[in-house]
Amino acid sequence: MNRLYLSCGRFALRMRMGLLLLLAAFGTAFLTACASNAAPSAKGEAHNGFDYSWAKENRYIAHALGGIDGHDYTNSREAFEENYKKGFRVFEMDLGYTSDDVLVGVHEWGHKFKKNTLGYVDPADPENDEPLSLSVFSGFKILGKYTPLTFEDMAEIMGEKEDVFLVIDGKYRDEELVRKEFTDIRDILKKRAPEAIDRIIPQIYSQEMYDCIMEIYPWKSIIYTWYMLNEDRLSPTAEADFAISKGIKVVTMSDRVENELVDEYLKRRGIFTYVHTINDEYVAKLLTKAGVYGFYTDELDPDKDNT
Repeated sequence: MNRLYLSCGRFALRMRMGLLLLLAAFGTAFLTACASNAAPSAKGEAHNGFDYSWAKENRYIAHALGGIDGHDYTNSREAFEENYKKGFRVFEMDLGYTSDDVLVGVHEWGHKFKKNTLGYVDPADPENDEPLSLSVFSGFKILGKYTPLTFEDMAEIMGEKEDVFLVIDGKYRDEELVRKEFTDIRDILKKRAPEAIDRIIPQIYSQEMYDCIMEIYPWKSIIYTWYMLNEDRLSPTAEADFAISKGIKVVTMSDRVENELVDEYLKRRGIFTYVHTINDEYVAKLLTKAGVYGFYTDELDPDKDNT
């Protein structure tokens, strides 16, 4: 369970304490950085050709294509359709490879997830955590009623709906697999919906991943996702400086590293901060007051103001 759900009553106190602690931790470097209200340099943005207009217009991102009937992580056609009708225009999709190397919408391939989501149990090895083949995966309905999607299916949807942006939550950290995944994404889009390729928003999980994916295609925007970083070694100032140096304007983090000072620092540097995954309006309001700009969500109404 998200820690904020367990500690909302102590949230304000934690924010005040966090302010004092982080002032000491950041020291002179932080104060110097915060003294400037300048946005990310025009030179960095022009060099990369990034466009973050989607963020200015969308504070909510539909997590795993959005919740449906109280269910999350379906990455299904019906979830997309339902949440598009609700007003979402930015969607996050989990992507993984089948055993025959097809990119599909799947959060993981663990045996429990396959059993609970697809109703699939390997008769030879009930604890098999390996990917399914495309034919087996596509032959099941998610939770018995929702239609699974390949990335090729999603590319065709984006070709039809020209106002949809897609955040890519890839499940691979190995450089070779990251290159393979984003090369396949690029090639599928060029084949199925070339006009949609600039509405793809890769998430990167490390500084090294930036160069890796930008060598494949000059993506028009990138999200720097901090929740995969080792929190004991996380330096918000250093990571924010890296984002700014590359022209990245969106950072995603979990509530575990969330506090007023970090967000005020990011805001002063022209960076939008998103937090995942928030499904409670009260928590969204608290985080917004703390400086958070937007949320990945399964349930929140994208048209409702939680400020």
